[in-house]
Amino acid sequence: NNVLTKTFCHQDCVDCGPSQYVVDTKKFGISCRNSTAKAPKGDQSTFIYPIKRVRKAVHLIRNPFHNLIQRFSWELQLAKKRKDQKFLDEYPMLPKKGFQRWCMMLDKKYLKETKAYFQEHPVKTTKSEHDSLALSELMEKSICHGEFYKYIQWHNHAFNVTAKLDTHVVYYEDFQKDFVGTWDKMLDFVELEKKEKPYGFPEPHDYSRFFNEEHRRDLGKLAKAISSETTWKHLKDFFSESANPKI
Repeated sequence: NNVLTKTFCHQDCVDCGPSQYVVDTKKFGISCRNSTAKAPKGDQSTFIYPIKRVRKAVHLIRNPFHNLIQRFSWELQLAKKRKDQKFLDEYPMLPKKGFQRWCMMLDKKYLKETKAYFQEHPVKTTKSEHDSLALSELMEKSICHGEFYKYIQWHNHAFNVTAKLDTHVVYYEDFQKDFVGTWDKMLDFVELEKKEKPYGFPEPHDYSRFFNEEHRRDLGKLAKAISSETTWKHLKDFFSESANPKI
C-alpha cells in the first residue's frame, strides 16, 4: 500500500544571499528524502530513505504571489515567538508599510551580492523574448527577487527530480474551488480509500493590495526567464493579463 507523506525538500533561508540559497538539483533531491525517526528509547535520528521507495509524487503549487506573502507572514510569526517587537513594529502585516518594506530591505541588503553572483553564474532559461536581458537586471527590477527566485528554483528542481515518476500536479487553489473533487482525485491517484471526513479548507485571502501592476509584470518576466519549460507551463497562468489578482 502507498503511504502519502509530505516533504518540503530544500527549505531556503530567508535573510540570505544567492551564495546560500542557490542549490543544484542533486542536493535538492537528497533533501527531499531526508527524514527523522524516533528510536525505542526516544532518541531521534536523521536518515535519507532510498529513492526506490518512492512510487508516485503529488506536486502542490501555490500562487507565487501568495507564497511570497506567506513567507513574510512566517517571519512575523517567528518574530512574535522570539518577542522581537522592533521587527514587528517595523514590518506590520500591511501592503506598503509592512510587506513591501520588508521586501525592499532584503532586496537592498543583498543587491550587490545578487548582481555579482548571477553575472558570474549564468542560469539556463527558457527561450523567450526576455532572455536577452541580463538576469541580474531582471532581479534588480523585481520586488522580493531573492524570495521569488527561491520559489521558482524549488519548482524547477521538484519537477526535475520527479521527472521519471508518475506525478499528479495539484494547485492550492483547486482545494478552495472544489475541495471534495480535488481530494477525491488525489486519493484515487495515490490509490488510497477515504476513511474519515477531511477537515475543511480555509477561505482564500485577498492579497491583491500587496502587489501593483508593475510588481506583477516584472515578476512575470523574471519567472519566465528562470523557469524550466515544465515549471513555466504550470505557472504562466498566474502572470497572464486575465489572471485574477484576488485569487
